[in-house]
Amino acid sequence: MNNYDSWGLYRSQVNFPSYKTEKAQLSKDGPILIDLDPKTWEQHLDRIGQWLGNTLMAQISYHQLAQDTVSKIQEPHIRQAITDITFHAANHIRAVEELFSLIDRHPYFFSQYGGHASAMLKETISGLKGMLGGAQGDWQMLHQLLLTNMNTLGAFAVTEQFGLLLGLSEITQITLPIIHQKQTDQLVINEYMLEMASISIVYQQNI
Repeated sequence: MNNYDSWGLYRSQVNFPSYKTEKAQLSKDGPILIDLDPKTWEQHLDRIGQWLGNTLMAQISYHQLAQDTVSKIQEPHIRQAITDITFHAANHIRAVEELFSLIDRHPYFFSQYGGHASAMLKETISGLKGMLGGAQGDWQMLHQLLLTNMNTLGAFAVTEQFGLLLGLSEITQITLPIIHQKQTDQLVINEYMLEMASISIVYQQNI
């Protein structure tokens, strides 16, 4: 049986919590907004779809970086913590797919907008490697993971604002738990990054 989904993510036997809301999709008429014609409403949803394309590509990049980090780290407690974060990252990719479904848009169409954002993210990470030349490789990956998670956290936070702006409570119901989880993950990554910084830089040891 093929355990890989359309994004190449491994489907483990772990049952992730679902971010689906009671309302499977928005009403075709959308929420009641004064002086908003159907064409304008669809334009709003298209723009949200473009942002979700950016969010999706950033989240996929973050998930891949988390997977790569797990494969490099030997310290068991840190390895387990990053493994858990990798599971969260995979679940959040599926949540973005649900957000696309919620606004009746398809991720494959809007992912073209996210390709540019993903390329910029990789370029930024490459630049960070040069700045952290005094640190050992594994610690650099933790540092990159911290910054990349912050980037995706901001992307989901902006998406939450779309729900508040347009009166789409279903969007906020999906994004709010993700934001909270990412904030928790950020604290965990930051704690281990700081804990291992001196060992990596001074002793030049891997984690």
